Amino acid sequence: MAVVRETSDGSREKMVWALQKSPKVQLQAVLRVYKGEVLAELRQFVRKADGSWTPTARGVSLPVEQVEEFGVAARALRDEVARLLARRERAAPAAQR
Repeated sequence: MAVVRETSDGSREKMVWALQKSPKVQLQAVLRVYKGEVLAELRQFVRKADGSWTPTARGVSLPVEQVEEFGVAARALRDEVARLLARRERAAPAAQR
């Protein structure tokens, strides 16, 4: 899914992952070279009238050296969500009695 594009500020970016939240909103993981620094971004994009995607201010940019630590946080969040869903499933049958 990697898509390389030139941005309006002259930087280059490569979209490596996207999650469609709605027909007009996407969450994108992007590698960007900005002022000589490589950044990893997780950012919300919106679809413009012409069908192209434009970034919003909603998101986070990290130096690539911090991506591994971000992965640790994402895995911790995934594990906590799994525990929460498991508790809900165990509680649901009791509530139906």
